[in-house]
Amino acid sequence: MILNDYKNVKLFRELIFEVHGHEKELLSKLSVDYRCSIYEKHGGKLVRCIRLW
Repeated sequence: MILNDYKNVKLFRELIFEVHGHEKELLSKLSVDYRCSIYEKHGGKLVRCIRLW
């Protein structure tokens, strides 16, 4: 599923997704509403975000 409309993304309590480059811009946007952690595994990056409110 691709969610490029942030108002719909904010409906989710938890987000888990794989990132391929340029994660800093995405994480700075998400950090307003989510607390995110990045896990590196097998050459890829997995991001888990939990909504703050």
